[in-house]
Amino acid sequence: SGNVHTTGYFLGTADFDPGTGTFNLASVGGGDVFVSKLEGPDTTDPVVTPPGDVVAEATGPGGAVVSFGSGSASDGVGVVSGPTCVPASGSLFPVGVTTVTCSASDAAGNTGEATFAVTVVDPAGVFRYAGANRFATAAAVVADDFPVASDVSVVFVAVGSNFPDALAGAAVAGKLGAPLLLLVNAASIPAETAAELTRLSPDTIVVLGGTAVISEGVEDLLGGYASTVIRLAGANRYATAVEISQYGFPGGATEVIVATGTGFADALAGGPAAVALGGPVLLTDPNSLPQEVADEITRLAPTRIVVVGGTSAVSATVFSQLQALVANTVRISGSNRYATAVALSVDAFDTGSQRVYVATGLNFPDALAGAAAAGWWQAPILLVPGTSIPADVSAEITRLGASKVIIVGGTSAVSLSVEGALFSMLGATPANPGDAKNCSNFTTQAAAQEWFDFYFPYYGDVGDLDGDDDLEACENLP
Repeated sequence: SGNVHTTGYFLGTADFDPGTGTFNLASVGGGDVFVSKLEGPDTTDPVVTPPGDVVAEATGPGGAVVSFGSGSASDGVGVVSGPTCVPASGSLFPVGVTTVTCSASDAAGNTGEATFAVTVVDPAGVFRYAGANRFATAAAVVADDFPVASDVSVVFVAVGSNFPDALAGAAVAGKLGAPLLLLVNAASIPAETAAELTRLSPDTIVVLGGTAVISEGVEDLLGGYASTVIRLAGANRYATAVEISQYGFPGGATEVIVATGTGFADALAGGPAAVALGGPVLLTDPNSLPQEVADEITRLAPTRIVVVGGTSAVSATVFSQLQALVANTVRISGSNRYATAVALSVDAFDTGSQRVYVATGLNFPDALAGAAAAGWWQAPILLVPGTSIPADVSAEITRLGASKVIIVGGTSAVSLSVEGALFSMLGATPANPGDAKNCSNFTTQAAAQEWFDFYFPYYGDVGDLDGDDDLEACENLP
């Protein structure tokens, strides 16, 4: 069959391969032996050998950009084109398993394909982002949660010694996928912040707050790290929050979170919740709604306002003023700052979250450093008093179905005992520290005991801190 052309005559044997459409001829004549080939139509599909399965760690809430080889293809007959894989190498793969199909074709129109798996994981367990100070902790958050510098075009910078500007900035930074709180001093850039700015090399740096909180000199220095530096500032903290809202939500917003501008406790968890709800965080005086805030709410035209905190934080008078602007105004609060953060999480993350961030509720820098990252990763931030986990916080972590908990801050802010309780809650196991520490590494018996109690249930006395086996570590220390 097919177009077979011959000349002369043939004496010998012929074997036909129906798979390849090829005649293999062995001919004998005049004492000479020769082999020739007559080809029929090519009906062989190329055999595709894909690259092996790929496992990558997520670098953002969308997953990870994953690159891989194309594999190979051959049919032993004709020239093969490909293989071409879909999704292609260099694509963004979501968290989970994606099947990639690689296909190839030959000149006769035969095609073949094979598949392999790309698995993107957000590793489960308990992790801690911490540094020697608030600036280093903020830099650690950014380094871990924004690992691919080329993905970051905008960085937000706020002062590390106060909270209002960062409270409002967290929602916008989280929405834009921008790191927030590469913290600075009013008149200088800490080394940890400078190093992270160098690594990220953003196009734009957004400075939050006026020159009283971040000087013009610091603004000039920031110009050495980005081609564009923008300052968002108003006459006061309420006006600055409005400026931030206008920058991040120029076309309006579906919801708005309103919190007091005079305290940080209730609003610490507001940034990630605002990202989930699709709106900014605006600040108010506890007893009177600033006019610029009322005007911004009118511009945003939200369908709902969420007031965070009880009447001591945002009074009934302010609530009524807000309700006059948007009828669907609700108050979300709890018996304390920890319960308020839980209530916000329940409202904004009603379908759950694979990640949860945990920070101390007794101070603001760590929680604010984690707020933008949590918002970007579509996760809530919950608060603890430092040495224990309130029952409602534990219940919320369970309700969310979280498999990954990220502690923001060192052990002086969130203790090892809390970390241990979180490991138990998730059914996870900390890494074995080996004998990296002994009693000489601790200054107090209490610190040694905490470290001992954390690791002993998993690995025993790996640091040899309990010489007499009475479960009391480093008893010679004060």
